Amino acid sequence: MLQKLSRVLNLFTPDRAELSVRDIARPFKWPKSTAYRILSRIQQIGFLDRDERTGLYRLGIRLAIYGELARHSTSLQRIVSPVLHRLSAATSETATLMLLNGQEGVTVDVVESFQPLMLPGLLGGRMPLHATAGGKALLAWAHPSRHEALLRPPFERFTQTTITDPAELMRELDKSRKRGYTIVNGEHVENVVGVGVPIHDHQGGVPAALTVAGPRHRATGKLEMMAAAAMSAAASVSATLGYNAHTTGDGALDGAAARRSPVRRAPGTPRRSTIASAAPRPRARPPR
Repeated sequence: MLQKLSRVLNLFTPDRAELSVRDIARPFKWPKSTAYRILSRIQQIGFLDRDERTGLYRLGIRLAIYGELARHSTSLQRIVSPVLHRLSAATSETATLMLLNGQEGVTVDVVESFQPLMLPGLLGGRMPLHATAGGKALLAWAHPSRHEALLRPPFERFTQTTITDPAELMRELDKSRKRGYTIVNGEHVENVVGVGVPIHDHQGGVPAALTVAGPRHRATGKLEMMAAAAMSAAASVSATLGYNAHTTGDGALDGAAARRSPVRRAPGTPRRSTIASAAPRPRARPPR
C-alpha cells in the first residue's frame, strides 16, 4: 500500500494540482474499480481530498501540515530560513532555497518580496537545472564527473533566452564559477532575472543553492548588489555547516579559490564527460 501511495502522490505537480480517477488510473493501467478503492483509502487517511462537485482529487491538507512540520524540522532549512528573510529584506526581492533532486532542482523554502511580482507555485516546485539560477549553481559547483548524469540534452526551451546548447551552457557555468555566482536572464520565467549561489557542506559538497530574483526592470540594475548579498548569505550558511575553503569534496570552490585549486577527478571516472567536452576546459595552475 505504501508503494501505491507514493506512486499516486508523485502524479501531482504544480501544473497538475487536480486529477481525475482516469488520470490516476491510466499510468498504472488500473481498472477504474481498483483506482476508486485505492483512492478512497488514501482519502480516508487524509492524504487526498476529493472535490464533490467535480470529482477531482487533490493533495490533502494533512500533507500540507506534515510538509510544514518537515520544513521547520529539517536542519538545513532551519539554518537557512532566517538567512532567507534577511536576504530578501536586504535586496527587496524574492529569496529561495533550492535542493537537488535527481536531474531537477526543488524549491523547499521561499521568502517573497514585499514588492509586486508574485511567483505562485515556487514552494515545492520542480525546476530545470539549466534554466534557473539555483539550478545553474548546483550544476556549476558539482563535480565534473556528475555533469553527464545531471545534464542530458536536448534541453527544453522555456523562453527565447533559455540556453539549450550544451557547449554554451558549459561556458556559462565556467564563468559562474569564476565570478562566484550564476545569473538567470528570463530563461525559465519571462522577464525574471536573478542570481544563484552554492551552499557548501562540511565535506565540500553542494547540497543546496540560494537564489534571489525579481522582475527585469527592477533587478537588472542591482544584480551585483544582489549577488554580493547572496554570496554573503551562502557563506554564512556554509560556515555553519562546517565548510571551509580548503575542504575537498564533491563541490568545487568559490570564485578565486576555484581558480587557484586544480579540480580532482573521482577514481574511475572518465577524464571528460560527454557534455563537458563540448566546451574548453580552464587550465588549472600547477599546485604550489
